[in-house]
Amino acid sequence: MNPDNIWLLASTFSKCYQYHWRYPIHFKLSDRYVHHMKRNSWRSTICKSVVRSCIFCTAFSTLAILILVSVSKVKRLETKRIIICAFGLVCYIVGFISYYNLSGKMETVANVMNALVQEYDKVRKERSTRDSIKLKSTSGSTLILRIFQVIPIAFMASPVIIVPFYLRRDLGAPFLLYKITGGPPLPDNLFLNMITALGKFLYLTIGVADTLRTISCIVILGFQRLLYYTFFVKEILQYCAKTGTNDPVRVGKIISWYNRMQIIFQLDNHTVTWLTGMFFFADFFLTLVINFVTIKMYHVLPIYFYVIFPIFAVLLFSVTPIMGYLLLEFGDGSENVVKLMEQVAGLVRDGRKRKFLQKEVKSVKVLRAPAGMGNSHLFLVLNMWHIEGPLHFRACVGSIQRNSLRCAYFLQWDDKLGEVVPIKSSSRLYRAFRSFAVFCTLIILPIFFLRCYQIAKSSSELVTALSYYSAVTGTILLVMDLPYLWFFAKEQSLCKFVAFFYQIIKLDKQFHDLLPTIVISKKSRNHIKNMTSFANIVTFTINYTFPAIIAFISFSENSPVYGFIVQVLKVTSINFFVRLLIATLMSITFNILSCVTYLCALFIVSGTVVFHFWSHMLLKEDISFQKTIQIYNQLKVMTILVQEIGHDLVSMCLHHAYAVIISTIAMYNFILQFTKGNQVSVLVTLPTVVTFVLATGFEMLVICEIAKATTASKEMLRKLLTNHGKDKYRRKVVRSLLPNSISLEFVDSVDTIRNGISMSYFIRYADRVQSYTCTWLLATNLSQ
Repeated sequence: MNPDNIWLLASTFSKCYQYHWRYPIHFKLSDRYVHHMKRNSWRSTICKSVVRSCIFCTAFSTLAILILVSVSKVKRLETKRIIICAFGLVCYIVGFISYYNLSGKMETVANVMNALVQEYDKVRKERSTRDSIKLKSTSGSTLILRIFQVIPIAFMASPVIIVPFYLRRDLGAPFLLYKITGGPPLPDNLFLNMITALGKFLYLTIGVADTLRTISCIVILGFQRLLYYTFFVKEILQYCAKTGTNDPVRVGKIISWYNRMQIIFQLDNHTVTWLTGMFFFADFFLTLVINFVTIKMYHVLPIYFYVIFPIFAVLLFSVTPIMGYLLLEFGDGSENVVKLMEQVAGLVRDGRKRKFLQKEVKSVKVLRAPAGMGNSHLFLVLNMWHIEGPLHFRACVGSIQRNSLRCAYFLQWDDKLGEVVPIKSSSRLYRAFRSFAVFCTLIILPIFFLRCYQIAKSSSELVTALSYYSAVTGTILLVMDLPYLWFFAKEQSLCKFVAFFYQIIKLDKQFHDLLPTIVISKKSRNHIKNMTSFANIVTFTINYTFPAIIAFISFSENSPVYGFIVQVLKVTSINFFVRLLIATLMSITFNILSCVTYLCALFIVSGTVVFHFWSHMLLKEDISFQKTIQIYNQLKVMTILVQEIGHDLVSMCLHHAYAVIISTIAMYNFILQFTKGNQVSVLVTLPTVVTFVLATGFEMLVICEIAKATTASKEMLRKLLTNHGKDKYRRKVVRSLLPNSISLEFVDSVDTIRNGISMSYFIRYADRVQSYTCTWLLATNLSQ
């Protein structure tokens, strides 16, 4: 597909909405230009304020409806209305965030796109002129274009059906919320009824139309950008492959083109991130809703509404592979361009020019199209850990700040240094965090212990599986996190943690600088890719998925604190505002705890990844004896740093016990659903599966990766002794070295000190989880 064809899609979008009210972004096909509204005009101000307010109020009201329905003991809403609210909530959230970004950064979105198109046209024309190739016409494969053209057309026509349907069924979120909360009926007045009906119509029309319009626009903008970046890289790649290998002018021109694209991409990085992030966020949650409705709800929903969901499913399954392909294609093409530039620059005959061009090539980076939200990237792979690690560290720190409502945290990002720095002990924020640690220790932890005691003494019929699971898991998380909180509550320990983390990152970068010509094998590259992808998914889960799960449990009747208060007071329910306050407090508390846990785990993961990678590099690469010993000794220092922080955190040395307990509880509650007499619940399945995967993944990382690195370290010492054993001095140096290993245990055996940990540790973990789960299930079966 030719990138020029995307303007036909943009033209379709403009024609569909040419009679609508103003929008921040609009396209002009004649000169292939992206225009934007004037920033300070009264029309744009009114338009942005009205649209933002309508979409935000609808999203907030829909969320409030779902929370009220979930916490209510009586049936407040029909099942089909709940499904419509869940489906609409995802759309309205995506619509609001996307419209807010589009209207707030419309100049950047438009100008960067125009610059990208102009630079691409220059490169294509010059390559075509030099290679005597005629420019291809804008016609071509239009199948993909036709698929995407359905989106603006369908979204433009949808409000014509949705708005009357909402008005007839009284499904407008604010009006439905007013009705559910028991608001008094309006006076029966003809004039008032006409005004109310007109207001409902305008409100729903603006909210629904602009939400769908925004979703359609971000799909077009995302597809447009990725398509141009992908073809830009391909044009440079073709020019690079055909250029004269000994012409420094043409090589310099290739580097110049790539640098321009790199600058444009850096300016556009935020836009590409949230465009693709919003798309995949909506894709994931809408797919869940569509799958549930299509398979489970066909007997509840009317046939005309049921037909809509398969149509959405077909659109999602058609568009998603195309967007995913472009994301990966752009990164792979960029990597190939950098490799070819290195080869071509090395073939320049003039020595001074060759060195200059090689320095220029080293300054360029492989570009990866990211997808995510905020500082978290869901898709950004194949980077070294000294690049990836600080990104995850910053994202985790930002998540702690958000979850604490920016009132109690201990780390912050310094724009001047480009690093995370500790907050001063005299700061109000740091004192608030210390108070939070005291609050968790003296108030929250005893309440959870008492709640577990209440559950143990209560009848199994009176306690739901989710209540039991949330109480026990919350108690374990509190016990595990309290040493972390008190560690970060000490200023000296906090500074030590940050300094050691960046020292690990600097060591990784130093090793790469020490061995600039190292060739990373395919297996090692795949390992880096898998580790980076796993870290991206975990960071995304901790930042965005866990807060939603924790908030849902906190606001439901399964909240441990709510259950404790109800049982102590011997009442069936408590005041709504008191309950809202308690739920908000618990949601903030456990969101902070989950982020603090991930922050500590990230430190251990960073040390493990660097240790594993460079241990295998020393084993497989042909490196000089001096550099090998230098890197090996620095890795030894790094393992000591990781072990010291692990011992200071205390709970890290109990990772095996915590992982066994948490995994056993998760497996037990997951399997118990499928036994006779029990019902399968999504609210139990999702937390148990996520918890088990995270616990097992961390245990695999801590044990398996360290064991593999330790084995590689021992093999490397044997290799050094074989190759340099005849030299007396070198033989003494090698025999004085012990295998590098990271031991996160309180007491090390002599065998562990000499040989490090082995894979048998993970076998013990799996065996204990399986044994304890089976014993617990048999005991439950016998008691029944």
